[in-house]
Formats: sequence, C-alpha cells, structure tokens
Amino acid sequence: MVISGGTNLVRKATRLDAWGRKGVLKSASRRRLSLGVRRAIRARAGDKCEDCGRPLKAVIDTEYPEQWTDREVLDIYHDYPCHRCGFRFPVVAAGSLDDDDLGRRIQEHFPAFYKDYSYTVGEAYWANHCPSCGALQGSYWITETTFDRDPDDSLVIAPWRPRKTEEREVARETIEWGNFHHVDQNPSNNDLENIRLLCVRCHADRHKLSRSRTSGGGS
Repeated sequence: MVISGGTNLVRKATRLDAWGRKGVLKSASRRRLSLGVRRAIRARAGDKCEDCGRPLKAVIDTEYPEQWTDREVLDIYHDYPCHRCGFRFPVVAAGSLDDDDLGRRIQEHFPAFYKDYSYTVGEAYWANHCPSCGALQGSYWITETTFDRDPDDSLVIAPWRPRKTEEREVARETIEWGNFHHVDQNPSNNDLENIRLLCVRCHADRHKLSRSRTSGGGS
C-alpha cells in the first residue's frame, strides 16, 4: 500500500528535527546576562536606547493620602474563663485603655468593664472584670495569650473622635525596560562591547538588517 504524500511528510519531519536540534544548541550556548553586566550596560547607556536615544527608564511616584477614621472597632471574645474562679463570660479587647471617655462608652455595653488599679502593671486602667468574683482580667492575657484565634464579634463605637490611621506616604517605583542586543548575533558572547541596550523598535531593526545581510540583500 502506497501512502500519497509520504515523501513530503518525511522531509517535513526531518526539517522539524533539524530546527529542534538547532534550538537546543542555541539554548545551551546562551548564557543569561548577570545583574552586574546589565547594570554596567545601563550605566553606559544612561538608561537610553544606544541607537535612537529613547528613554528606557522611568521613576513613578504614587502618593497615598493620609487616612482617618471616626470610629473605634474593638474585638470581642466569648466564653472567656476568669483566671480566678473559672467563670466564663464575654470580654472586649481594649488593651491597657486610659481614655476615660472611650472607657465609659465601652462600659455602656459591658458593665463589668471599668477602671481599676492593677498591681501587676502598677497603675489604673480600664479593664474587663469577672461578673462573678470581680477579679480584674489583665489586658495582656486577653490580647496575647488566652485567645490565639479570630475574635467572635466586634464592638463599634461611632461616631467617635477622629484619629489618623495611616500617614501620608509617597511610594517611588523605578521601571526599566529595553532589550540587550548581541552585536555579533552570538548569545554566548556577553562581553560589554558586544552588547547594546536598545528599545524594542531599534532591536527589531537590527535583526531585520542582520537577516537582510544574511540573505544577500544587504550591501
């Protein structure tokens, strides 16, 4: 049985294999440009295309305005065990609060939250207390030790005294682009004199000129 076009298929497969071997050899010979070489070439070029002078670097400043809030959001944990009697009750994580106005607003929702003297800290602050035995529940144990999990609820005090949450910030970003062109068309020759920093258009023109000379169209 004779398959029509079999000879053409064999030729095509042979041609594809040849191109595949060429690609493998080219990849093996190519050495990636080191960061030091890239920086040296960019410094030489002044971050511009070495053929046409187009800029190949930009510095972008992004300004983030300051952020403010007019509310306080406090975490609430249910089923908190009193360190003295074991009674379980909900607590609000307010830290070592010394703001009397905010403390009174929290107390409206948690009557057992009031200002008391802590012998451990050596000063008075607003804190949770056990509704059963009255023991002060230290803010450190509530926020750092006892609950290694997400809060069960939150308490929102609003509207409240405005406060700044984030400062104004200017973020500077440097963007670089361009192509590193091997003058002798040898990707393994990474000498500085053999590499030029080019824009996309000039890089394409260089390769067009190289193909034209190879095919005999160049002078």
